[in-house]
Amino acid sequence: MLTDTKLRNDKPQDKLYKVNDRDGLCAAVTPAGAIAFRYNYSINGRQETITFGHYGTVGITLLEAREHLLGETMKMIASGKLPSQGGANIFVTPAEAGVQLVDFYGFRRSPE
Repeated sequence: MLTDTKLRNDKPQDKLYKVNDRDGLCAAVTPAGAIAFRYNYSINGRQETITFGHYGTVGITLLEAREHLLGETMKMIASGKLPSQGGANIFVTPAEAGVQLVDFYGFRRSPE
């Protein structure tokens, strides 16, 4: 589990590396030394990553990243919304999306 001391002592390396926290949260340390809080999740078999912000004096703290993850992000995922796209609903029918379907022969038909 991460601590503020561990984050302050993380040094940049040649490649980006991740330090895991709890509940799927991790801190990604870039070669330039920037630390970003990330969360990887899967919806409908599709892998997504959301970045909460950067760690530091002008960024967010570890506690704020954890609160954001547990408070808003996990609720959005549980209700079928994509936090990486501002809470867009992922359970949309073709009719709701205004999509016109095209059958095998190229004829347009309205969604059912």
